[in-house]
Order: sequence, then C-alpha cells, then structure tokens
Amino acid sequence: IILTSLSNEEMGLEAIKHGAQDYIVKGEFSNVLLSRAINYAIERKRTEDMLWQSQERYRQIVDNSQEGIWIIDSEGVVSFVNQRMADLLRWGALEILSNPVINFIAEGSQDIFKACLNKCIRGQKGSYDLCFKRKNGSNFWGITDISPLKGIQGNYIGALILVVDITARKLAEDECSRASKQWQKTFDAITDPVSLHDENSNIMKVNQAFCQYFKVKPEDVIDKKCYNIIHKMDLPIPECPFALSKKDRLSHVQEIYDPPNNKYLLVSASPVFSENGNFSGVVHVLKDITELKNLKKELGKKL
Repeated sequence: IILTSLSNEEMGLEAIKHGAQDYIVKGEFSNVLLSRAINYAIERKRTEDMLWQSQERYRQIVDNSQEGIWIIDSEGVVSFVNQRMADLLRWGALEILSNPVINFIAEGSQDIFKACLNKCIRGQKGSYDLCFKRKNGSNFWGITDISPLKGIQGNYIGALILVVDITARKLAEDECSRASKQWQKTFDAITDPVSLHDENSNIMKVNQAFCQYFKVKPEDVIDKKCYNIIHKMDLPIPECPFALSKKDRLSHVQEIYDPPNNKYLLVSASPVFSENGNFSGVVHVLKDITELKNLKKELGKKL
C-alpha cells in the first residue's frame, strides 16, 4: 500500500500499475480506512495468488497433454498452440501462432477441414481424421476434435481443436488394405471356382471363377447357404464334404453332377481353424472334370 501526498497522487497510480495493491493520500485517511485498505489488499493478493496457481496448473496440464491443442479465432488464425501440437508439426510454437490453421493441413484434407469448420461455425462439434503437414514436408494423421468457442453474446469467436496422432494406425490400415487387395488378386487368379464358408455353411467369400461359373455377383451369394447356391437345394447333399470336414476336421472330396450346367465336378472341402483351434469353416473348391469323365467313357467304349 502506497502512502502519497496530494501532489504525488499520480505516483500512487503508477505504483499500482507496478504491483502495489492500493494507495492512500496523506491527511485523508483514518484508522478505519487504513484497516480496510490493508484487509482489501491482503484479500486481493490472496485472490491473485489463487488465480495464478490455477492458471499455472492449467498451463501444465495443457503443455503436458498427449493431445495436440490449439485455438483458432473466428478468421481461422491460430491464437494458441501447446507444445505437443508444435512437436507433432515439427514447428516452434511461436512460428505457428498468428498463421492460418489451414496452412498446417495437408492438401488432401483441406476441403474436409473447411467443411468441418463450417459446421463448427454453425455450432456443431465434430471428430474427423485429418492429415497434417510438417515443417520438413512429411505428413501425419490425427483424429481431430473441433468444438466451437462462443463469446458472451453467444456468437462464434473461434474453435478449440484437439489432435491425437494416429499415424501408426493409418499405416497399419493401409498395409492391411494392400495385403487384402493382393490376397484378392491371388484369390481371383485361381481358375477353379473357390469359396470360403463359415462354420454354419454360409458363403463368406468367392473368387471370380465362382461368379463366372454360377453367373452371379459376390453380393448375390455372400451370407447365403452354400447348398442353396451350389446345389440349388434347401438341405446339404448326402455325404456333403463340408459336413464331413466339420465332423472329423479333415479334408474331403466328392464327385457330383451339376445338371443345370451339364458338368461333372470334383468338390473338395478343406477345414479352416481359428487361433484357438476351433473349426471356423472350409475352403471349398470345384473342379470341372467333365472332359476327364467323357474321355474315360470314350476309352471304355474302345476297350
């Protein structure tokens, strides 16, 4: 508390700007006034200390968060960024501030971000997978939560953006996708009709040869009973290779005649097991042996 003369009142105000709690003028205060000024000063200081401690805890939480955090204003310019976000982007925090947030989003995700931001301006929260670009030119993927910030009048004043790095997950998904496509190419390269059935005789996957032979599309047969599609029956055929494989967990082969196509087929079913050893279905292969059967008949006639 600063005690000043009338002529030095400006000095008292200046002292408050530099941290003093209050000032009183000489000859214009009583014991009661002085006591009240002291109590008010102590209470203000206590409140300031509590506020500083609260802000410091908040700052530590934000800076130590594993999520990238930034705040943009109503124009989409970055007004705050935490250290985690700066580390993800490989930029210094000060280099990011005052720049349009769109500058840090990869070109392929910019249209998605703009659409998300438009929703945010209308008051809608959202979570999106976005690709960000780093200072060194590399990219990383993040689950991005965008929430609107509103002013006292309820108007949009910016957005809070939280980013969790999912680059490893994206890379794994891409690898799985490539492996799946390669597997499908190999599967479709097999010239015999092949299908995968689950433990309940439902068709789970078919190759191109299967579709060509039965003149169907994959979506026409997936989740349908194999005997409905292959044998045009409501129940499994006698000595069904699938049923036998399910029973004894061995591979089985049976020769059948396909009247609609006037073909003789060799049907094989090889069991597939889950990681814990349970029967989970079969690999079902149809082999056209019509020419072989006809050749045997011709040879039989000649003999």
